[in-house]
Amino acid sequence: MSTVQGSCFCQSVKYLMQDIEPTASICHCGFCRKLHGSDYSVWVSAPLEKFKLTEGEALLSTFKAAEYTTSYFCSLCGTKVYSIDSRYNYASVLCATITSPLNIGVTKQWFLEDKLNREIL
Repeated sequence: MSTVQGSCFCQSVKYLMQDIEPTASICHCGFCRKLHGSDYSVWVSAPLEKFKLTEGEALLSTFKAAEYTTSYFCSLCGTKVYSIDSRYNYASVLCATITSPLNIGVTKQWFLEDKLNREIL
């Protein structure tokens, strides 16, 4: 079991995920690509009861990215800190926001049918 800590870019919003078995997944969906300005995003997810904001909750802005997904952003620096999918009881953080040492591999990829063709880039 591990503890994962992270923050937004300006470090005004911080979180903690405790007692989890961290695994990373890559999402290639069009929402993730557009929201992150990248061809995919890398996530670590944990049961919602294992996720806790430790600083900056009042600074969060939300965006309903899909019918079932709400994204939480730092209103100061704009960093997307985490998302909650209402279909599941999980919080997902972007790997780029993790500040604690973490040595994990990708265990799953989502929406491979939407993956960009790297040959054209």
